[in-house]
Amino acid sequence: MRDIVLTGIPRSGTTLLTALMDSQPASVALNEPQWQYDAMAAMKDRTPAAGFARWLIGDFADIRRKLLQGIAIPERRRNGTAPTNYYRSHAGDRRPDIHYELVPFTRPGLTGDFTLAVKHNGLYLGVLPELAATGHFTIAAIVRHPAGAIASWRDTKVPPGKGLLPGAAGYWKEMRELTAAPMDLLEKQVRMYDLICQRLLSLKDNILLLRYEDITGPGGEKALAPLGIASVDPAMITPRKLDFYDPALIARIQEAYAKFARAAKALYPA
Repeated sequence: MRDIVLTGIPRSGTTLLTALMDSQPASVALNEPQWQYDAMAAMKDRTPAAGFARWLIGDFADIRRKLLQGIAIPERRRNGTAPTNYYRSHAGDRRPDIHYELVPFTRPGLTGDFTLAVKHNGLYLGVLPELAATGHFTIAAIVRHPAGAIASWRDTKVPPGKGLLPGAAGYWKEMRELTAAPMDLLEKQVRMYDLICQRLLSLKDNILLLRYEDITGPGGEKALAPLGIASVDPAMITPRKLDFYDPALIARIQEAYAKFARAAKALYPA
């Protein structure tokens, strides 16, 4: 039995990583269960972060129980499978809709020792030190080049596109203060990206830190092996290169990154 937390920089490949986990034998990977976010919102003003982390251990156990008993849980799926990307899949796709449906989910045939992975970006980032301190979870976090990640924030309807990360801000004081501060939006986004990288790097001995470019490139299976991902269907992977986005926007992001980023440059110097 293995409980895995999947998190990382929003729009860095966490949804893809979840789909890859879900495609493995004897594994289930869930996308951002709303009830966990609702619990955080209800608990943040009366329960310390360590208490919420302990609550998550119990919630993983409850998810296991339901899946083993065949009790349906609400889950984000596309055509019955885990989505690899919530949003548009190529530069010419201008559909504004989110490409998944919330459906009742079961996984027949599971045994008690199945691997359970759950993805949340902001929510788990907000309590990541406390999750690591429990010693209960395998934690995988994914990062992506800042130009591609921030361009995607600005290209899709996600909270970081507005300089927000509400899931993280509930328990993460520094992120809460940063997202509430008045400043230029692009500067704020670079500083948000940098703050996330700072947190991930501070926990690098306790988590599996993955780069999007590594898992989508040649030999990606090697980077994913510690999660028990033995094989990857190439059809699931469509790497996003920087030419996917407006060149002028990429140039602006790179300029702001050079000026405002600090910790993140240990992962992406430029």
